[in-house]
Amino acid sequence: MIMQQLFATSSRFRDQSVVIAGETNGLGRAMAKQFAKLEARVFLIGRDPIQLTIARDEIQYEFPLCEVITR
Repeated sequence: MIMQQLFATSSRFRDQSVVIAGETNGLGRAMAKQFAKLEARVFLIGRDPIQLTIARDEIQYEFPLCEVITR
């Protein structure tokens, strides 16, 4: 229910920045994809640079209009 309310308006996050830590799998990755779908600028923060690169590439492939930055 909370996720539905948060993502109800697609224009709400367009051109906004979102920081997601621990996004390499599970809930973090799902949230990153939802924000990317809404064309937010997504900053992914994680400990494993290889997993970050994989997540970034996957998200950018699925949502080419989204800017994804990793750290």
